[in-house]
Amino acid sequence: MAGKNKPINPVVAAVAGAIVGGVAAAGAMTLSDEKNREKIKNAFSNAKNKSMDYVEDVKRAALDKKEEIAERLAEAREDAMDRAEDIKEVLTEE
Repeated sequence: MAGKNKPINPVVAAVAGAIVGGVAAAGAMTLSDEKNREKIKNAFSNAKNKSMDYVEDVKRAALDKKEEIAERLAEAREDAMDRAEDIKEVLTEE
């Protein structure tokens, strides 16, 4: 699976797009002033960092959920094996 592009979560894309779009629109109106340009630069940087943090949080949560499901599946498999063994023993006693 390595090397394949994974689809981007539409919620993540929408949040990132809204942040960047809003900051870009506000910035376009005030680019004539040096202070405003610096503020816009900082706003873009902050938006980028927040978006990246959000994406990392979503990835981390998904990985945690994946691990939880894998553990539950392993437990269910072990339980099923134990029950199958119990049934086998009952059938061989008859």
